[in-house]
Amino acid sequence: MTLHLHLAEATAGPPRPLTPAQVATLATVPELVTMTPTAGGRWRLAGRQRVGTVRLGHNDGAIELRIQPKTARPAAPRPAR
Repeated sequence: MTLHLHLAEATAGPPRPLTPAQVATLATVPELVTMTPTAGGRWRLAGRQRVGTVRLGHNDGAIELRIQPKTARPAAPRPAR
């Protein structure tokens, strides 16, 4: 069964449980995601400075990783002339 992960670019999400196979799969793409172990065998994941969707691994380690772009800030108002 494929794990569907949705992350935001450059933002860490809440800790989530991952199987050892899923951890191994994500460890193969350090350019896409950072992984920080937390208490209880959970992992805090954050997308790096790339966006898009990719399928990784196979069998128990299969993951569909989707990294959404960070929200653009609205432009500052221009001064009146």
